[in-house]
Amino acid sequence: MTLPDHIKIEATRDLTDLVAIPSVSARVDGLDACADKVAALLADAGFQTAIEPGDVGPFVTGEIGEGPFTLVIYNHYDVQPEEPVNLWTAPPFSLTERHGALFGRGAADDKGEFVSRIAGWRLFRERHPGPLPFRLIWIVEGEEEIGSPSLVRFLEKRYAGLQADLCWWEFGEVDTRGRPVVLMGFKGVLAIELSVRTARADLHSSLGAIFDNPLWRLASAVASMRDAAGRVLIKGFYEGIEPDRATRELAASPPFPLEDLMAATGGAKASWRRDAIQLLRAPQLRTLPERQRYPWRIRWRWHEDGPARDRDRQARFSSRPWTEPQSRR
Repeated sequence: MTLPDHIKIEATRDLTDLVAIPSVSARVDGLDACADKVAALLADAGFQTAIEPGDVGPFVTGEIGEGPFTLVIYNHYDVQPEEPVNLWTAPPFSLTERHGALFGRGAADDKGEFVSRIAGWRLFRERHPGPLPFRLIWIVEGEEEIGSPSLVRFLEKRYAGLQADLCWWEFGEVDTRGRPVVLMGFKGVLAIELSVRTARADLHSSLGAIFDNPLWRLASAVASMRDAAGRVLIKGFYEGIEPDRATRELAASPPFPLEDLMAATGGAKASWRRDAIQLLRAPQLRTLPERQRYPWRIRWRWHEDGPARDRDRQARFSSRPWTEPQSRR
């Protein structure tokens, strides 16, 4: 489907305005202004809107329609910090076009996705202007990039008892053939933090040959969690995650080759085995940070008095949707 020119022009203007607002939740910067802009766009599109406070950034809601079916659309307007700025080709909060693509902080994840949905909604309403025969709730938050600390409490208060029939999450993709990809489920996440302390205080460097630096302890602990092929070695980690028959059949014939992902990202080495079933079944164990453009580096931090007394490292476990959460301990 091709959008009419007037809707494309509107969408580009809307995205330009949103990207220009530096709504960085980690700095609590620009969140109120961006929430106001999102609410204005939803109101202009025909939604009954409201702005409600969160712990860090406001929640924006838009509602329209009535009926037995309830669709929830979720987006977020906050973005990651723009640093390091020197790696940007153009100013991060100025939308620019290069080679037929739009660039700017939030153009992807998630202001661009929000604007694209608004554009699709406008075209839908031009062709179907009558009453909407189902309930549509649009939720746009300003805290996603810092872990959505108040999302659950907001939902429990604002939509207590609501059981939606479908939730359309924040983003979408197209494959290498230009076909939209519809993701029908996501992995769950369990995050843990490993901490090691080897002394009461930072030690003088002369004791470095006597006492283990905590970094070595942490490196050994993290390395012990999986083997060279990427299989997690924690006892019981793979129990209770067998996919059903329909899921196995879908995984056996993926709509696009998994190698396409490597080609699109430039990933040098895939951690999964190339059997689609194994990829589907296997939970993942990742260390943070998740973004892996830069090589890992272990930095020794020596104080005047020697190696620091403690270190920490976060790890994230990803399980499949059919995993029972209570069994992951």
